[in-house]
Amino acid sequence: MVKRYPRNSFGIADPDRDGYITEEEWNHFRNRGVGEFGITGISLKDRRILWRYKRGMPYVPSPVLYQGVVFSVRTGGIITAIDLQSGQVLKEGRSMDAMGEYFASPVGADGKIYLANADGKVSVLKSGSEWEVIGVNDIGPPTMLRYS
Repeated sequence: MVKRYPRNSFGIADPDRDGYITEEEWNHFRNRGVGEFGITGISLKDRRILWRYKRGMPYVPSPVLYQGVVFSVRTGGIITAIDLQSGQVLKEGRSMDAMGEYFASPVGADGKIYLANADGKVSVLKSGSEWEVIGVNDIGPPTMLRYS
């Protein structure tokens, strides 16, 4: 007997769109997430992997490439800067006045990196391999969308 799960339980794991997820469909869906995660540098010329960074990855925010440096932020306001060419960590530190949860991806502009946390605090970094926090602004209500 094939076990079926309730309608609308994990719609993206229901490839035949019959409203049910069989054990086989669930196992296939679950196994898609198995693999090597991290930030990966890939050569556009020959598509080979140049480097991979796997330590302390953010759960939701995507990294941003700005001025030859890859910036990522994760829960706790932990910021990592990685050299685009070598994959070496240039600097890792924390925005001490904005240590909450991060869901928004970093943004780079005007020589700065902007990081918004879920509490409404926006850290502004001086961009570069030796980045530094130059300010934290509290913009008020939580900075996240909620869907009903």
